[in-house]
Amino acid sequence: MDQAVATETFRKILIADDGTPWGARATELGLGLAAKLEASVVMLGIVEPPNIQAAGEGLPVEDPSNRRRRIEKRLYECIRSGGLLGLEMTTEMVEGWAEKQIRLRARENHVDLIVIGGPPRNWIQRWFTSSVAETLARRTGCSVLSAQ
Repeated sequence: MDQAVATETFRKILIADDGTPWGARATELGLGLAAKLEASVVMLGIVEPPNIQAAGEGLPVEDPSNRRRRIEKRLYECIRSGGLLGLEMTTEMVEGWAEKQIRLRARENHVDLIVIGGPPRNWIQRWFTSSVAETLARRTGCSVLSAQ
């Protein structure tokens, strides 16, 4: 793809980080892409509610306040990195389910591209479940890049 076409296509990028290693990868990839395309960035930190089912089954569940602190630290680092890259950035921290929050913020901010992270999935997992990236691609009307 020619640089002029790419630059006009992606002028505003939403990067979603949920505090996971995949969220960190999405942030790294999204900031680098935004710098190359001279796009503005909406950096969205998402604190999802605890998984009640996992807790009920005795599996470890992370305290949301710990995840919030980790995401706040990442957002601060992103602001620093974005400043060094000369990016125009806004940041926001939200609580709720990732797919819903990303879709809402993407529409509000009129973004052209959403960059999210997610764990690699095998064909069986893809067959039985849809990923947040797939759902967003169907429901937002903009491009979605899934960083793994």
